[in-house]
Parts: sequence; C-alpha cells; structure tokens
Amino acid sequence: EVNEGSVGEKQALEYIRSHKESLKWVCVSGGEPTMQYNLFEFIKNIKDMGLNVKLETSGIHPNIIQKLIEHELLNFICMDIKNTWEKYSKIIGAVGEELIENCKKSFSIIQPSSVMHEFRTTYIPQVHQDEDIYAIAGYLKDNEKYCIQNIRSSSDYYENSNLEKGPKYLSALIE
Repeated sequence: EVNEGSVGEKQALEYIRSHKESLKWVCVSGGEPTMQYNLFEFIKNIKDMGLNVKLETSGIHPNIIQKLIEHELLNFICMDIKNTWEKYSKIIGAVGEELIENCKKSFSIIQPSSVMHEFRTTYIPQVHQDEDIYAIAGYLKDNEKYCIQNIRSSSDYYENSNLEKGPKYLSALIE
C-alpha cells in the first residue's frame, strides 16, 4: 500500500532494479534515513545490484553509520553539520546534549574512514555568523569537502531573511 507522495521499500527496490542499467548511484536521504529500521538490508539490496550508494545524514545515529561503513555498504557519505558544536542547539533546538554528542561521534567516525565524504552546512543568515563557518571549516582535514548551501526559499527562516546575506554574500564568504 502506498500513501500519496510516498513509496514503500519493496516498490523502491523494484524501481531501482528495473532501472539499474541506467543507474550508477542511489542516494539514500530523508528525513533522516538512519531512523529506518531496515536501512542496512535496504542498502545491502542496492549494493547487491552493483550500484553505488550515497547516504545523506544528520549523524544522529553513529552506530548505524559505523555498521554501514564496517560492512562496506557506502560509497559516499554526506553529513550535515548544523553549526559549531557549541552552537548546535541554535539549529536543532533544546533536544539534549546526547543528540549533539551523537553528531560529534558520527563526524569522528566518518572523517577518518576510507569512504568518500563531504560535510555541509545550510547557511541561515539569522543564525550563522561568519566565524561559525570558519570554525566549522576548522574541524576539517586538508582537502576534505565542505559545502555551504543557501537555505531554501520555502523555509520558515526565509520570510525573515537578511537579503544582504544572500547568495552573493555566501559566495564571498566561501572565497
């Protein structure tokens, strides 16, 4: 049974299988994919088809990430770094230190792994200061990928957006 706007695991795998000749990669994203109870088996099925898998995660479940890496089921990982560790709660709210510690742990698992990866921050003008971006970049090793992306216009934040800190400002910050 399929709800409007969603596809079940079986249907997704059937679709991937029927198109595998024209696919090289499958991106598993969300919501937060590491919250899915069957993620390991789902990704293993995709890998068994001979396809590469990219995981996009917030890093809240480091044990799942560790297991996927150990079983060589990921070809690429993209992890969001919401803000500096000290200011993480400004983005995710008051959800507790454990969640932030989980994100830190995921970062420390992904960074030294042999899996290609990138870290990214969605820049929110009302929240991020330039020094936050510089501090996050300081967490990285030389030649590690770091993507700073604009917040989508559909976001609640956009309504009150500081237009002076739009794409041109962000490009200059990245430089």
